[in-house]
Amino acid sequence: MLYAQYCLNLLTLTNNVVCGCTCGSDRSLLTAGCVNQTTIGGLRVLASPANRTIDVRQSASFSCQAGGDLMVGIEWQDSAGRKLDSRRMQLTIRNARLSDAGVYHCVAYNYLGESVRDSVRLVVNGKPPGPCEALRPCSDYCEDDLRSPTNYTCSCPSGMRLKSDLRTCEVVPADACAEFGYLCSHTCILDKTQPRGYRCGCPPGMSLDTNQRGCLVPACERLKPCSHACRDDTNDPNRYICSCPTGMSLNPDRRTCICNCPTGMSLNQDRRTCTVNACERLRPCSHYCTDIPGNVNGYTCTCPAGMLISADGRTCIADDPCKSSKPCSDLCVLNTKRPENYECRCLPNRLLNSDGRTCIDVSVTVTPKEVDLNIGGSTSLTCTLNTGNSRNLGWERDDGRPLPSHIRQRLMSRFSSRLSITRARGEDAGRYTCRYRDGSIDVQDTATVSVQSSCDSKSHRCTDICVTNPRASAGYTCQCRSGRYLIDSYNCRDCECNARCVSRSSGVLCYCNLRESCKGDTGMCERFSPCEHYCRNDGSTGFRCSCRSGYKLDSNYRNCSIIPSTPLQVAVDPLVLRVDQGGSGSVRCLSSGGVGTRRASWSPIVADSSFDGEVFTITNAAQSTHERQYTCSVTDSTGAVVRKTANVYIKEPVSVSVTPKYSNVNAGESTLITCTVTGGNSRNLNWQREDGQPLPSHIRSILVSGSSRQLNIMRAQPEDARKFICRYRDGNIDLQDSTTVSVIGGKMTSVSWKFNNQDITNPRIIIGSDGDQLTVPDVRASDEGIYSCDGTTGHTRTSTFLNVFVVCPPQITVGVWIDGKKDENNNRFKVGERAILSCNVTGRPDITEVYWRKRDAAPNLRLATTRTAIADGKGNEEASLTHTLPQLTVADSGTYECRALNSVNQSLISIETVRFDVIAEPPEIQIIGGGAVVQYNPASVQCRVVSQAQNAPFTYTWSFVNTFGKIETTVLPEKSSILSVKVTIENNVRGDLPGRFAEAVDPI
Repeated sequence: MLYAQYCLNLLTLTNNVVCGCTCGSDRSLLTAGCVNQTTIGGLRVLASPANRTIDVRQSASFSCQAGGDLMVGIEWQDSAGRKLDSRRMQLTIRNARLSDAGVYHCVAYNYLGESVRDSVRLVVNGKPPGPCEALRPCSDYCEDDLRSPTNYTCSCPSGMRLKSDLRTCEVVPADACAEFGYLCSHTCILDKTQPRGYRCGCPPGMSLDTNQRGCLVPACERLKPCSHACRDDTNDPNRYICSCPTGMSLNPDRRTCICNCPTGMSLNQDRRTCTVNACERLRPCSHYCTDIPGNVNGYTCTCPAGMLISADGRTCIADDPCKSSKPCSDLCVLNTKRPENYECRCLPNRLLNSDGRTCIDVSVTVTPKEVDLNIGGSTSLTCTLNTGNSRNLGWERDDGRPLPSHIRQRLMSRFSSRLSITRARGEDAGRYTCRYRDGSIDVQDTATVSVQSSCDSKSHRCTDICVTNPRASAGYTCQCRSGRYLIDSYNCRDCECNARCVSRSSGVLCYCNLRESCKGDTGMCERFSPCEHYCRNDGSTGFRCSCRSGYKLDSNYRNCSIIPSTPLQVAVDPLVLRVDQGGSGSVRCLSSGGVGTRRASWSPIVADSSFDGEVFTITNAAQSTHERQYTCSVTDSTGAVVRKTANVYIKEPVSVSVTPKYSNVNAGESTLITCTVTGGNSRNLNWQREDGQPLPSHIRSILVSGSSRQLNIMRAQPEDARKFICRYRDGNIDLQDSTTVSVIGGKMTSVSWKFNNQDITNPRIIIGSDGDQLTVPDVRASDEGIYSCDGTTGHTRTSTFLNVFVVCPPQITVGVWIDGKKDENNNRFKVGERAILSCNVTGRPDITEVYWRKRDAAPNLRLATTRTAIADGKGNEEASLTHTLPQLTVADSGTYECRALNSVNQSLISIETVRFDVIAEPPEIQIIGGGAVVQYNPASVQCRVVSQAQNAPFTYTWSFVNTFGKIETTVLPEKSSILSVKVTIENNVRGDLPGRFAEAVDPI
C-alpha cells in the first residue's frame, strides 16, 4: 500500500522491495535515489463458495476478498478469460441457463503488474425447455412427457374433450355415455364435471380401479393377506390394513400377528409360548435378583442392608475390608467393583503410590529463592517436583499478568521446569510462582526477582554520562557532555575545535552554525569533509557547502536534494478504503507539480457521499450503494488533467457462529466443532475454555480457512465435558459464541436418586456406597412409582428413569348375605331362606380367573355365578363374584371356596372359604274342630300350621290317640290338612272325642 509519506512514482523494484521518495512540505520531490524502502506484501485472493449447484432459472452469487500492498483492484472472468460485467467483489448470475455452468475466476492486480486469482465452479441442473413451452401445441392444457424430450400430452378443462387431433378441445355432447360408455367395465354415469362428460361406476361390493374404468373386488376379499383382521383402504382398492386381537401385536411384515407375553416373561421361538425371565430360570444371585432385559446377563443382583455385592456381581458379602484390615494409609472407600472390594484415596496435596495403598506428600521447590538483576541481564529459575509429572507445572506472576515474550518456561525433565529471563526490564521485578496442579493437588513455591539499572548501581564504566539501554549488551550506553566526544564505548575527550563537535564512528566532526564564529579554524573542509557535494573553507564560519547543478542545499546546510520537475502528478491515499457497514470513511487526493493552481474533483457522487476539495467522504456506508471505484481528477491552470482511482469496499457486520451448539462424544473418541466468522478473518478467532484455563494437549485449535477455525477434541476424557468459547477479537470488536460438549461413558463423579421426583427418605430402600446401585428389599405396593437417577460426569449431567410396577397376587374377601343382610359370623341359617355368597377379589395385573365351588362336591364343578370387574386405570382391577341360593335346604350346608388367580403366577391360586349350616325347625300347629260328636255320626277336624320355616312345603300325617294313650294310625290314612272320619267309640259317656286327632309334621 502507498502511504502518504511516499511519493507516487516507483523508481526501482529489487527483491520485492520498492524504493520511493520522501516528500517535502509542498509535496514536491526533493531527493533522488532510494531513500526509504518498504516491503510489499504478496497479493491474496479468496473466492467463495468454491462450488455451487443450482437448478435452471435460479440465481447464484459468489463473493471475492482480496488484499496485499499496492493492490489496484479485482475483476471477475469466465473460463475463457473474458472480463464479466459484474460488481467488483460479488458475481451474481440470475435466471441461470445450462450454458452458464462452468468455472469463474476472481483476479486481483497491483501496481507492479502482478496478479493472482482464485476460482469457483457453478453447476446448473435442469433440462432445456420442453415441447409444451417451445411448440405450444395444445389449445388449452399441455404437459411434457418426462420420459421423452419431444413428447407431450394435451388435456381440456371441465365440460370439454379432445378432438381426434389430440390437440384441440371441443364441448362434450349431451349424452357422453352413448359415445364412450363402452370404455367402462360395468356402469357409465353422466358427469359434466369430468373432461369427457362421464365417469365409470361399480356395483355394490366393488370399487373403481386406478385406471378409473374397471372395477375390483376389495383387496381384503380378493387377496386375503392378513392372518387375523383385515380392513380395506378407502382411498386405494389395492391397499389394505391388517390388525391383531387383544394380546397380540403386528409383525414387521404388517400382515401376521405374534403373541405378547406378560411382564417378567419372554416369547419363545415357537412364537406362541412364554418363558420366565433370567432370575426365575437361572436363580444366579445369592440374595435378591432383578430382571433387566437390556442387561448383558438379563438380570442384576442386589444385597440386603448390611451386606455388599462382591466383585463377581452375584454374591453378597458381610465383611467391610476398610474396617477389618485398614489397608490404606489415608482414606479407604468401599468399591465392590474391584477384586479387593475397596479403593484407597489420598488426603489433599498427597499422591497415591504405585502400591495403590500408601500416599506421599507432593511438593515443589524453586531455586534460587532470590535473584538480583541489572536491566538487560539474564537469569533462570528452576522448579523441581518430588513426584508426579512436570507437565502439570506452570509459572505465574503474583500480579496476575501474563509472562512477556522474553520470559519463557520450558520442561527440563519429568520432575523439573525452568523459567528463563533474558534482557531483563524494570517491570520484570516481582515474585514468580511455580505451581503444580493435578486434580485435587495444588502446591506451589515462589522466588523473588529484583531488577535495577546499571547506571543506578554505579557499576558502569562511563566517564561522562550513563544512559540505561535494555537493548545494549551491558544494559546501558555512554554519552559525553557538551564539547566532548566519545573515543570508544565508555571514554570521552574534549573537542579539538573551538566550535561544536559531534561524535562519529570515524572520529569527531567540528562544525559551526551561521550565527557562530569558528575563527581560528582553517582547513575544515579538508579535515572533516562536512559537505555532501562541494565544501569551501570560510574564516568566519569555518566552512560553506554548495550543491551540483539540479540540486539545492537542505536545511542543515550540508546535504543536497534534487530539484523536482514540473509534470503534474496525482496519488490517492488510501488506495483501497475499507469501511464497516453503516460506518464512515474518507480518501484524500494528493497532487504535485503542474503549472499554476491545481483543482481536484471526485466522481461519481452517490447518496451519502461528498467531497471538499481533495477529500472524498462516505457516510452511512452501504454495500449496494458505495462499494465501487471512485476517481480523483486534478486539473492545473493549463487544463492538463491527471486521474487516479481509489477502491472502496464495504465490510459486512462481523458475526461469529459455532456448529454444533451441543456435541455428545463417547469417552476415548474424537469430535470436531467448527467456528465460522462472517465479515472478518479467521486469524482473529481463538478457542478457549469457559473457565479461562488453557486447552490441554489433546484438544487443538486448527485454522481451516479464511473464515473458520475448528476445535479438534482427540480421545475425549470425562473432564472435557464443559462449555468451550470461540472468541473473535479485532480492534474494538469482541464477539463470541459457545458450544457445550458432553462426554458419555466416563466415570460418574456424583450420583443421586429420587422417588416420584422427591428425595428418598424410606429407610427400607438401600443406596450403594458409590450411589450407582439402589435396592428395594421386601417390595410392597407403596414402592410402586418412578425412580430417577441423576449422574454427573465432569461437567455433564445426565438422568435416567425407571418406572417400577408392583404386581400382587389376588386378595380375596368373602361374605354371606341372608335376605339382603350380611351375616356376622353366625353361620347358621334356616331352611327356606335366600342366601347370596359374595367374593371380592383385588390384584394387579388383571384377574384372569375367579369362581365359586363347594368343597364336598365334584372337584371340577363350578357354581353358577355373576361377575363384575372395575379397573382404576393404574393396573389394578377389582372383581366381584356372587353365587345365589334362592331357598336354603339342609343339603346346602357345607364349605364353599372362592378361588382366583392372575398373570403374576399362573400356578398360584388364591383361595378363601366360608362355611355355614342350614337348620330345620318343627312347625307349630292348631287343631280346629272336634268337640262333642254324636255316636255314629261323621266328624271333621282341620290341622292348621301356625308357625313354620319360610316357604317350606309341608305334608300332614293323621293318627289317633285314645284315652289310654294308644295311637291308632291304621284307621287314619288321610294326608290332607282336613280329616273327615266316621267315629265309633264305645263307652263314650260324655259323647265327645277323647284324645288328640292330628299333628303336622315337617317332611324334612
